[in-house]
Amino acid sequence: MNGAATLRDTITQEYLPATEWADPRNIAQRLAVVVRRYAAFLDRTPTLVDLSEPLIGDWVRRLRVEGLSDCTIHDYVSRLRAFWGWCHQEGLIDRPPRLASVRDFSRRPRAWRLRELNAILAAAQKTAGDFDGVPAGPWWEALHYLAWDTGEARQTLLTLRWDWLHRQTGVLVVPVAARWSGRYEVAHRLAPETLERLDRIAEPRRALVFPFPFSTAAFYREYTRLLQRAKVRTGRGVTALKRLDLPFAGRQRTTTTRRLVPQSPDHCRTLAQFVEWYLSCRSLAPIYANQLRARARKLEEFTAEKAIADVLTEPNVNAFLASLGGFAAATLRGYRNDLLTLWAAAADENLVADPRRRRIRTIRVPATLIECYTLDEARALLAAAGTMRRNYPHGVSRADYWTAAIRLAWETGLRRGDLFAFTMTNVDPAGRWRLIQHKTGRLATGRLRTATLAALLHIGDEKPCAWPLRIEQFSRQFRRLRDAAGVTRGSWKWLRRSSGSYVEAAQVGAGHRHLGHSSQGVFAKHYDARLDPAAAVLPPPLDADEPLTRSPEVGGRGCSLA
Repeated sequence: MNGAATLRDTITQEYLPATEWADPRNIAQRLAVVVRRYAAFLDRTPTLVDLSEPLIGDWVRRLRVEGLSDCTIHDYVSRLRAFWGWCHQEGLIDRPPRLASVRDFSRRPRAWRLRELNAILAAAQKTAGDFDGVPAGPWWEALHYLAWDTGEARQTLLTLRWDWLHRQTGVLVVPVAARWSGRYEVAHRLAPETLERLDRIAEPRRALVFPFPFSTAAFYREYTRLLQRAKVRTGRGVTALKRLDLPFAGRQRTTTTRRLVPQSPDHCRTLAQFVEWYLSCRSLAPIYANQLRARARKLEEFTAEKAIADVLTEPNVNAFLASLGGFAAATLRGYRNDLLTLWAAAADENLVADPRRRRIRTIRVPATLIECYTLDEARALLAAAGTMRRNYPHGVSRADYWTAAIRLAWETGLRRGDLFAFTMTNVDPAGRWRLIQHKTGRLATGRLRTATLAALLHIGDEKPCAWPLRIEQFSRQFRRLRDAAGVTRGSWKWLRRSSGSYVEAAQVGAGHRHLGHSSQGVFAKHYDARLDPAAAVLPPPLDADEPLTRSPEVGGRGCSLA
């Protein structure tokens, strides 16, 4: 292993010439960005020795602190992992990469509404100045018309040439080299209105259709000013069908506590040290990471051993699980699964022997009786919400807030966090809504009734259900509302269960889709509280004169609180 070789030299002199890419120039630019950011983190030129899981794990956390999205971090780590794997195959590095993938949530697609696009075009016509002699107003207007017709990315639009446009037929042919990550050339037939806008910027004669002699950052600044003049949504702009990737304004910066992480598994002497190395190689939520640390620390304290090989043994783990007898079965199973996960990871690094799961104490979790609010109870909650007095610090009355929140939770089945983040920009005038769930990263869609939409619009905020107080106050105030309604059981989560259960009762198999679950199993185990399931059929009565009774019918998707 030649540890003195720098990443930049190895990539440019060996990696890129030895691999085949559809667009090598694009790949070289992206890798250069990755190396430059990694060098800024290390505060020196990175070499092959710097390809280690702990360092890259710290770098990923730093990128999150700097405000980069998970999508960008995922791209950086993927390219670095591919380069590391190639170096291992070529014998430049001894160890293969063991970098966990950065979880990249899917995002809600966004686009301009027609009224917003018309406002942008009206503002573009009044733009002063010019770009290389082309008036800025017609320049912006033609750019938007062409983006609408073609759906091409900004990078492609700014590299279009006049000789690619066949004026007689109105066809624009874009070659492969100009298309961002494209593999085929494409021909677009332009509308007469678009051709008319292009004619307005045909003079002076030049090679590029849209000359822009400034940097990409300058383009974003000019476009942001255009959006502000149009008085439309700023932030991540979307032109017709393509995203222009404008930077978020006011991005929050957070700080993280730096922990001492071993440089390699061979330096891990205790279980606590191995946990830190394990977490540095994986993209885990902070809550789960702290949970792993706490459970590993409890095991070490219980065994009173220091060496990891002495802690992770079958007698120690079984005795530790037996000592947690006062915990719920689900919690005990979580302890068992977390410890076995760490044990298996340590065995992969040859620090301990492989765990034999059949010899580890099995935790059986009994099925739970799932309960939810009935329709009458939910209506009582809604009625009690309308009687609440006083306002919250952000000026919204408590009655309006809880009325809108209960209606929205009942009809959408959203989790509390998604309810807080629900924005009216997600809703069209017909009441159709969509958002990306924070927990699963999956797209959720639905439709609101007129009364619910009116309750949300009455609040007048972009996020009508945003909670202005500490999160603990939400549960306390809901309990007071529940008591005032005369309902003696349940929590806020029961509204989500009720929403899914009533939908499932109306149409079998629709409940888990309504709640955004990936499979029917999660819904059946934790949320299906149907009061009258289809399978609940009674045998004939033993008494001849006894009528066959059934549980009260449960409404479905058409069931309204009003």
